[in-house]
Amino acid sequence: MKTRFVVLGFGLPDELKDEVLLGDPGMPTQTFKFADNLKESLIQNHSEIFLVSTEPVMNYPANSNAFFKFKRFTDSSGVKGIVLPFINLFILKHLTRFLSGLALLSNILKKSKFDAVIVHGIHSPFLVIACLMKVFFKIKIICIVTDPPVTPKSSGCVEIQARRLDRFIIFYFLKKFDGLIVLSELFIKDNNLSLPYIVLDGFCDNEKFHNDNVDFSDNEKFTFAYAGGLSEEYGVKRLVQAAVQLKNIELFLYGKGPLSEYLTEMSSSFSNINYMGFTPPEKIACTLLKADCLVNPRPSSDSFVRYSFPSKVIEYLALGVPLLTTHLPSMSDDYLSHVLVINDETVSGIVNSLRDISSMSKLELNSISKRGQAFVFETRSCTAQGLKINQFFNSI
Repeated sequence: MKTRFVVLGFGLPDELKDEVLLGDPGMPTQTFKFADNLKESLIQNHSEIFLVSTEPVMNYPANSNAFFKFKRFTDSSGVKGIVLPFINLFILKHLTRFLSGLALLSNILKKSKFDAVIVHGIHSPFLVIACLMKVFFKIKIICIVTDPPVTPKSSGCVEIQARRLDRFIIFYFLKKFDGLIVLSELFIKDNNLSLPYIVLDGFCDNEKFHNDNVDFSDNEKFTFAYAGGLSEEYGVKRLVQAAVQLKNIELFLYGKGPLSEYLTEMSSSFSNINYMGFTPPEKIACTLLKADCLVNPRPSSDSFVRYSFPSKVIEYLALGVPLLTTHLPSMSDDYLSHVLVINDETVSGIVNSLRDISSMSKLELNSISKRGQAFVFETRSCTAQGLKINQFFNSI
C-alpha cells in the first residue's frame, strides 16, 4: 500500500515558478529545487502526494504583488495541488497564510485519508497548521528544517519584535512534531531538541546532472565558475577580489543579487572577470560543464550556515566537475575526500587556493571529480533520499 503524504510548502508547477523567479528580487531558486527534489524522491519511492503550497515571495513592495490568489494545479509529474491565497504585507502575510492554509488543509483531510503531513521549511503559519492537523485528525507530522529563523541585521523595532515572536512560535510548535528532517545535525544539538530526526542535506537528480565524460575547457586560461545568489554574505566579493590577482585564470559568474552592479563594473575593468548575468536554472548545468573548476565560496563563519547546507555543493559534484569549497560546519566528513577545500577564507587564502588548483593536472582533477560524482549519485540521489524519508516515517 502506498504511503500518502500532504506536503505543506513551496512546490509549484513550472509556470508559477517562472512567474515568481521573474518577478521576485529574492530569486528563490534553491527553494524550488528542494521542493521539486523532495516531490521526486517521494514519487520514486512509490508514495502518493498532494501539494499545499504558497509562493515564496518577498513582502510588498519589494515584490510588486500585494495579493496572491487561490489556484488549483496538476504539475508536469501529474501531482495535484493547491496554492494558498494570501495578502503579501508584513504580518498579514503570516496571518492570511495561516487562515487559508488551516481552512483548505482541514477540508482536504476531511475528504481523503493521508498518513502524514510533511512541512517543508520552518514557516510558522505552516508549523501551527500542522500541529492543529495532528490534534484534529490524529495524523503524523514531520518538518524538514531548511532555513533557520534569523533576525534582520537592520530592521525597525516593530519588525525585530515580530521576528522574535515568530522565532518563539517556531520553536514552541516544532517540539510538538513527531520527527524532524534537518540539513545539519548542529540544529538539533544547538537547540537541545529531543525529537526523532534524520540528517538529509540535499538531493542529487541523476538524470538532470549525469555527465560521464567531463569535457574540460580548451581555453588557455584555467576557468573557475560560480552560479547563484550574488551577495557579499555568500563570499562572492572575496572570490572576485582574489581572482583579479591571478591573470592566468578566468572567473565566470552567473546569477543576480546585490552585487550585480559591482560585478558589471569589475567585468568591465578586469579581462579575467566575466559576469554573465542570470541564466535560467534549466540551462545553468550545461553552462557550468564548460568550467575547469566550480567554486562555493560561502564563508564558514556565518552563523546561518551551521544549520543549512548549500544545494550547489551536491549539484556541482553531480556535474562531474571539480569543486572548490569552504569547509562549512554542516558539511559531513564524507564529503572531504571528494572536494577541494579553501582552508584560509581571506582574500589572500582564496588566491592561494585558486593558484594551487589551476596548476594541478587535469588527470588529477578528473579523478577527484569522478569520485565526487559517484559519491552523490549513490548516496544523495532522489531515490536514496526518498527511501531514507520513508524509513524514517515508518520508524516514528
